[in-house]
Amino acid sequence: MGRVAVVHHRLQARGGGEFLAVATINALKKAGHEVWLISNDRSIDEVNRSIQVAYGRSIEVDRHIKPLYGLLSRVKKFSLYQRIPVLITARNLLKKGLVDLVINVHGDMVPISMPGKYILYCHYPTIVAIHESPRYRRFPLNIYVKPYLYLLKKWKPRNEVVLCNSNFSKKVIKQIWGIDAKVLYPPVPIDDFSRASSRTDREPLVCSLGRFTREKRYEVVIKALPKVISEVPEARLVLIGSAQAVDSRRYLAELRHLAEKLGVSKFVEFRVDAPFREVVDLLGRSMVYVHAMVNEHFGISIVEAMAAGCVPVVHASGGPYEDIVEYGKWGLYFRNVDELSEQIIKLLTNRDLWLKYHNLAIERSKCFSEEKFMTAIVEISEQLLYGA
Repeated sequence: MGRVAVVHHRLQARGGGEFLAVATINALKKAGHEVWLISNDRSIDEVNRSIQVAYGRSIEVDRHIKPLYGLLSRVKKFSLYQRIPVLITARNLLKKGLVDLVINVHGDMVPISMPGKYILYCHYPTIVAIHESPRYRRFPLNIYVKPYLYLLKKWKPRNEVVLCNSNFSKKVIKQIWGIDAKVLYPPVPIDDFSRASSRTDREPLVCSLGRFTREKRYEVVIKALPKVISEVPEARLVLIGSAQAVDSRRYLAELRHLAEKLGVSKFVEFRVDAPFREVVDLLGRSMVYVHAMVNEHFGISIVEAMAAGCVPVVHASGGPYEDIVEYGKWGLYFRNVDELSEQIIKLLTNRDLWLKYHNLAIERSKCFSEEKFMTAIVEISEQLLYGA
């Protein structure tokens, strides 16, 4: 079987990209391949403790290579630049013939040519994400990203196989580089959430889930709440997420202040760093899931909520709109605060409408299962390895 190097700068970050890396490793190991992990994590034991808490999973690899073992690997502020040494290490292994295939699952298009078989999973072009984010235009982050942007602009497509997470991302990649990337939806652990889908004790709860970062636009959901409460007085909003960074904690404080200002603070609950079981329980009790981010690349949390039986209401843009709810086929969408309020009210007051989209959401979530991803990534890898 093949020797495959899976590249990710830090698996302990506990996001969707990290879960994709875990699923890739486990799929290749299950298929009988020798798997090497190239990351800056201190040890596989530490990785497994982290991902066990985050996803209830663990990994087993044949070798773990740590280009930046030591202090720098723990400095999160340099996470962008930690991606470069892992790719250099992967290139050297490929050049020496020590591995047969490299799979880059953090997905940056850094101009480090791979002298062999190479799969690049681009969640979304980082060069675009940086330009779209206002925080990278302000000091000191504008200085921090400048050298990295310079590197990204030097990247040119070669012979790599480029995968991406949605048709939305595929179009952006095509516009920038002229590449026809293959869409491979990221793995979602729907089985962990689907156990809650049949719960009959649903409450008029509206949920949102994700990191407390400004691009998630939780303030939009809070602003929609006064109108919802006027029509459905028993409705409640639960915002679930992590707030480890300084800016995240600042944003969380702003959201609490906004709820107080709008007179809805007693209707809003913030669950910060909630354990996995609590997240599943909340989604299982909720009727509606709102995703307010504009031009989200995919939206794993949306699929998780759908698997748990929540009806999704997403912003009419990006992967959630195009790929997940398919322009309203599998869920509802909105463009502004008033539309969001109206959609929530419809779902909380019309049981037949809610049941229709509840069933559709559960059915749609199955298209994004962990098993589907694992089967596909093995097929793509083996086609490249053996030309099958």
